[in-house]
Amino acid sequence: MRVEMMKWRRPVQGAELYRLLGPLVHGQFSSLLITFTGLTFSILVRQGINAPTSQSLCNYLLAALFYGVIFISKKKPLRVGWYYYLVLALMDVEGNYFVVKAYQYTSLTSVLLLDRWTIPCVLLLSWLFIKTKYNASQLIRVCACVLGLVFVILSDV
Repeated sequence: MRVEMMKWRRPVQGAELYRLLGPLVHGQFSSLLITFTGLTFSILVRQGINAPTSQSLCNYLLAALFYGVIFISKKKPLRVGWYYYLVLALMDVEGNYFVVKAYQYTSLTSVLLLDRWTIPCVLLLSWLFIKTKYNASQLIRVCACVLGLVFVILSDV
């Protein structure tokens, strides 16, 4: 009986620890970068700089570099035609244009709240157009994100 309890409480280490903490660290780092980007956009707007698409250029270049290297190294074929990705990329650029443009008309908190609504929207669009399959764990995380969004909206009111 005692030996079985010891197996149950073994410490998590190595690849298993990375598998558990990697997404958490990646998500927190991404959230930090998004918040920093929003803050700098807000400061630039207050300074009178109005270049929404140019302000997002660095984000797109970094994402293209990071995910492009991953995609090329895996050498997997595209699941759907390239034109679907082009349409979604254009929608993303326009969405970010309007998010940056919103900093001229409202507060940082309001813009970040509206920006977080993109998570369920991207989930729906990728399911419809790219036929991405999501497991229950991913859907639960999106629901937690939306629930957090609802709580922040309620506290902002």
